[in-house]
Amino acid sequence: MLGCWIILQLIGEQLLDWPIIHYLALRPHAIVAEGFIWQLFTYMFLHSTDFGHILINLLMTWFIGAELEQRWGSRRWLTFYFLTGIGAGFLYSVIAWGIFAIGMGVSAIVTPVIG
Repeated sequence: MLGCWIILQLIGEQLLDWPIIHYLALRPHAIVAEGFIWQLFTYMFLHSTDFGHILINLLMTWFIGAELEQRWGSRRWLTFYFLTGIGAGFLYSVIAWGIFAIGMGVSAIVTPVIG
């Protein structure tokens, strides 16, 4: 995860000006309007360029993940990790579209979500 963060966000986005956030961050509008369905999966691996953010995420995943992996096994842990991440992205998207539908603004469906 740290390697992805360094390559994609620090080098790719910051130094080379690649549109990483545009294509990989979760944007509910892009999922529906542009068919960027993969964003329900890829947003989990993006983080802010603040090193503290990625450090805390890595430590918490290690502390909690190691315990769950020992109890459940690798396959069940990875299934849990991905299903909860994708489920959270899907739930966020549904709620964002609901906010948009009741007229509370467009920002919920166009603002990128990462991590």
